[in-house]
Amino acid sequence: MTRILDLTAAPVLGRLHGFNRKHRLRSKHYEAIENWPAGARLDVIDAAALASRDHYTSTDALFVVGDKLKGVLASVVPGVVFHPADAGGRTVWIVEPHEDDDVAHRGEIKYSKSGYQVVRATNLSVSEPPKGAWCKVRNAPLLALGDAVLAAAAQAGVVWDPVESIADYRPLREHPYCVATPNSERARRVELAGALPDAPASVPHPRGKLVVDDEFSADANEAWTEMVHDESPERALFARYCSGLALPRVRAVLDELAKSKLKKRWKEATTGGTLRLAGVPAVDVAQQELLGAACRFTPVEMVCAQLGETYDKLAIVEPPVVEWIDWDRSDVAYRRNGMYDGWIGLHPVEASYTATDPIVRVAGTNLLLIHRDVAAKLTGFYMKPLHEVSYGLNLDEYVRVT
Repeated sequence: MTRILDLTAAPVLGRLHGFNRKHRLRSKHYEAIENWPAGARLDVIDAAALASRDHYTSTDALFVVGDKLKGVLASVVPGVVFHPADAGGRTVWIVEPHEDDDVAHRGEIKYSKSGYQVVRATNLSVSEPPKGAWCKVRNAPLLALGDAVLAAAAQAGVVWDPVESIADYRPLREHPYCVATPNSERARRVELAGALPDAPASVPHPRGKLVVDDEFSADANEAWTEMVHDESPERALFARYCSGLALPRVRAVLDELAKSKLKKRWKEATTGGTLRLAGVPAVDVAQQELLGAACRFTPVEMVCAQLGETYDKLAIVEPPVVEWIDWDRSDVAYRRNGMYDGWIGLHPVEASYTATDPIVRVAGTNLLLIHRDVAAKLTGFYMKPLHEVSYGLNLDEYVRVT
């Protein structure tokens, strides 16, 4: 039976700092890592293990090795690439995947809602050998090891923990909140139904330290202030929503469609329960009570000019604002318009795991989090458990029985 190496169990090292998504280390599919930074470093969780072992598990699910195991891997695959990082004054090596390949696992396996992530498995094992010296195990932070690597490591006296199977495998710590996105199609156009409320002359970008946008040369705060005061209702609405400023009354104008599709589209928009307005969520009156009295609702009028129809039972929802994401430990980049470079990479803080608010908004963003007890009663939202979009695998706790 093929031996497997768990990259995360009893982590020796924590978060890798000093680079962002452009370096491609956390890319879902393998691509060569570019521009490795000189300041890359890893938090040390277990100093004793760092001093006594040759493979270092990490909360980022990286393949990190010491000098001895680095030499073994290089002897088996001469072209493999290693990247240095500092771990409490010791140089460790992040191993770049040497091929884009994986092998299947077996056992009693539960997958994430998306179907791509293993969230729990019993008696997980791998029967087929890797096609190369080692490779990924599908949809899990595990590596399948070939006989040549195992033999060379044994001869060199490498200290690590390849196993034949994992009896109880739980790589994710479940979070009680879901990331929520309105699943109704966005309005084609947003119009002002009144004047823009007053706003400060200068408004800092709420996530300014994370802005990475090669398309603009302007300062992030200046660019954000321009959005707040923009003549485009869509841009002004989005920026004001993320910054917690007073919102204008707006009118949502639905897409122009062929006449044969108009009535169906209007029915979907008026019965779906939600609507997306340039990244800002609106809900109908049936949802507002479920979302709680702590929310603020700004009425929205929706119109279809082709049908001559008007719908006035929608409102932008502004939930209580929380600081539940540790941005220093998250792996996200922002563009100047405030949008994220994907959801992958969020790191929830500990206090969020015991919260019971029906719905909250993460400060400085349009990110809605809905408690799973409330999520089951709502309609019109696409829900994804927060732990499925957390950095690495959000391994604040884990269970391994080998």
